[in-house]
Amino acid sequence: MLVILAFGITIASFFTISAPEISLYFLVSLWGMGAGAIELFAMRPLGFKTRAGQERFLSGMFSVAIGALLLAPLDVVSAVGFLGAYFAVSGVHWGIAAASPEAK
Repeated sequence: MLVILAFGITIASFFTISAPEISLYFLVSLWGMGAGAIELFAMRPLGFKTRAGQERFLSGMFSVAIGALLLAPLDVVSAVGFLGAYFAVSGVHWGIAAASPEAK
């Protein structure tokens, strides 16, 4: 599902030459909300009590937060900065999640 979402957003970005600032907000908000919804939907069968379910929930909340944040009117520099911060926090989160030992 994420591949379909990413492909659609990539195709939409080709048609945003006339107003790149507005398009940046729209595409990143769309990506955040879509990826967050997919992560939260993928968490449901795992359950919140499992570690994998908690990791997916936290990742989904990060994605929804960046999508909601970019719905507010920001200048382009702040928007790109928040997007970079989201990628850094999300990458560190998944790195820690992958490196954590499994409970036995």
